[in-house]
Order: sequence, then C-alpha cells, then structure tokens
Amino acid sequence: MKLALVAAAIVAGSKAEEAADHERPSFPDHIRPDQTSFFTFGSCNKQYLEQPAWREMLKKGPEMFLWVGDAVYAESHHPRGALEAVRDAFAAQSARKDYADFVSNVAVDGVWDDHDYGRNDAGRDFEYRLESQEEFLKFLKVPRSDPRWNQAGVYWSRRFYDGRLQVISLDTRSHRDSHYIPSLGGNNWIPFKGLVAALGRYATARLGLGQQYQGDMLGAAQWSWLESTLANSSTQPPVLTIGAGYHDESSCRIMGPLPARPQEAP
Repeated sequence: MKLALVAAAIVAGSKAEEAADHERPSFPDHIRPDQTSFFTFGSCNKQYLEQPAWREMLKKGPEMFLWVGDAVYAESHHPRGALEAVRDAFAAQSARKDYADFVSNVAVDGVWDDHDYGRNDAGRDFEYRLESQEEFLKFLKVPRSDPRWNQAGVYWSRRFYDGRLQVISLDTRSHRDSHYIPSLGGNNWIPFKGLVAALGRYATARLGLGQQYQGDMLGAAQWSWLESTLANSSTQPPVLTIGAGYHDESSCRIMGPLPARPQEAP
C-alpha cells in the first residue's frame, strides 16, 4: 500500500552510542516545537517498497511529520518471532536514505497501529506489547524525558503554534480488548488471514452483532488521561490522531467490533 499522505499548513555501534542516539530530541535543531504550524501525516507504509513520498513532502518544507499508524509492516512469519520482526522492520525503515534525509530535516512523532505494534489486529493480549513500545519509541527517537517511556501505551499530547494548536494522539492497541468476534488476523496458519479478519470485522458491524459488548480500546488510564487533557485544553478544537480509524456503524475497525465504549468518548 502506498504511503498515505496528507499535507496541510495549519494557521492559528556501541551501547553507549545507542543510548545517546535515543536521548536525542526528535526535533531537528532548526525546528522550534512551539512555533510549528506546517504538518504532514502518513500511515500504512511498507518498509520494503519504494517510498517517493519522502522527497515530495520534503519539497513542501514541512516542519513536522506525524505517523498515524503502521509506520512499518512487521513480517508475520519472521523466523525469530514477532519482536524480532518489529525490530527488523524499524531498522529497515530507519536505514532508508530517503527516510533518513527526511527525518534529519523534519520533526517526527506519532502513534502506532497493529502492523508496527507487532501483530495484525493485536490488542492488549499481545505478549510483546511493552517491548514493542520500547522499539517504537526508539524508532521515533523520543527523548528519555518523555512520559511515554514511563507509561503503558504510546499516547501523547503537545501544544504547537504558540499554544494555539494542540495535537492529541491516542493508542488504540496497547489496551484494546478482543473484538466481539475475536479476530483471526494474527493466525499465520490461515490463508489470506488479513482478508478473513477484515470480513469478520465487516460482518460484525453490518449485522449489528454484540452491540452491548463492553469491549474497550483505550484502557482506564488512557480514558482518564484523555478526559483530563480535553478538560484542560485551551485550543478549540484540538487535532486528534489515532492509529485505527474511528467510523460509524459500517466500520471494519472500531465501532463495529467494539461498539459500546467509544460512545462514552467525552
């Protein structure tokens, strides 16, 4: 799948070397976070395909790029398992010259979805979710002072453009319950498992199954954080980004498989 791109100008090896690299702020020296107003967004990026979008975006002179899910596609049949698949996928993306040139000139942050989390349709039951979170934060070069290093989940919020713009990014994987009809997307033995999983989500939504199912997608801590963040927001409205799409009753991702809790969103 091609790198999804939306560009918008918003008006209003040693271990020591590795550790030092992860301490670097994700903002290039010439980018001031408090003044940032020109953002690009991307998702569904396969690290092994051509990625001409990086050069095209760079020509526009953005100040910040936000991943909004699936920065890479971790190999489901990796011989050394899911966690190594995540590590190898992030390493492959980081090693690309076109991407490296881009991130050396543009600030990068974001959230994940299932494929960069580590397993198709995975949620809180993913056995490597904490280890995968560490790999994701390393990939983004999130500084160790960031709260995400000390919380379960990659959700975050930050103000830009002299405080007039607030970005809130939600993690819809780390605390996500199973779908009403559990997804088969993570089962490698099923042929065309992605298609089978999508059809299962679609059928659940279209047939109105499990409408009283109390499945959650954010978890208690993130719901509380979101309510507090929105209550204290001085910008109207904030920009909300999530890795998995939030749709209506025809959804294949959230409202169908997890219908009850999203309606409680503040």
